[in-house]
This record gives sequence, structure tokens and C-alpha cells, in this order.
Amino acid sequence: MFVIAVIISTWKKIIQRIAIKFCVKLEKSATETFQMMIKAYDELVMSRATVFRWHSQFSSGRESFDDEQIC
Repeated sequence: MFVIAVIISTWKKIIQRIAIKFCVKLEKSATETFQMMIKAYDELVMSRATVFRWHSQFSSGRESFDDEQIC
């Protein structure tokens, strides 16, 4: 059961990261992206700092959605 919870949690993060990358491709600012994320995910949204960090990474050309490369 614990393994399933971890897998679900990981996929929720990846889905939000995909949404952030989509916003970057649409040339949305980090602020606009975060506002859209709040509307889409409500209380389940990543923190503002996390959204801004991923937005910056994707804007700089990052392709991966995995954790290991985030600074």
C-alpha cells in the first residue's frame, strides 16, 4: 500500500511539472503559471517557490521532469 501511495505522489508531481512546461511553451510568466496552477489544482498545487523554480528550469531549456537535475 505504501508503494502505491509513493507512486501516486510522484505522478501528481510529474503531472504538475508537465503543466508548468506547457505554460513555458505558451510563453506564460512564472506568475501567470502559478495563478493557473492554483485554479487547476487548488490546495494540491505545488508551492509558489517550487513552481517558480521549475518554470525557470524549463525556460532555460530543461527537458526532464525528474527530480535529480533540479537546483
